[in-house]
Amino acid sequence: MNQKESNTLHLLRSFENFTRKGGGVSMREYQLAPARAILESVQRNLGLDFVVIMPRQAGKDELLAQLTAYLMLVMYRKDRGIVAVNPTYNPQTIGSMLKLENRLESNLLTQRRWKQRSDFLRMIGACRTAFFSRDG
Repeated sequence: MNQKESNTLHLLRSFENFTRKGGGVSMREYQLAPARAILESVQRNLGLDFVVIMPRQAGKDELLAQLTAYLMLVMYRKDRGIVAVNPTYNPQTIGSMLKLENRLESNLLTQRRWKQRSDFLRMIGACRTAFFSRDG
């Protein structure tokens, strides 16, 4: 294994490494706790539902964008889908799409690996994230 592959595996080993070392974003412990629970559910195929409640400006959107980018990369070889639903199209759904795009482009492991498939679909390999809003 060469040095580049070793570094990539290190960054993928944990969500925290992916965000901090890959993307330069240090997540706070109150963001990492729900991320770990969600990742455990996904990795163990538990199918659990989660509601993440945080005060305004606490980094909920950042958490969701980073977690989505990480999951898309980890599952890029699998035909998997992530569905992101927001209460409104403008500004929330648009904001979510833009934040994910920014995180995908700013992380060393995902930049130039993702693509926009349609107005509402972003992909890395076979894994895709679809964006919807409650208001249509």
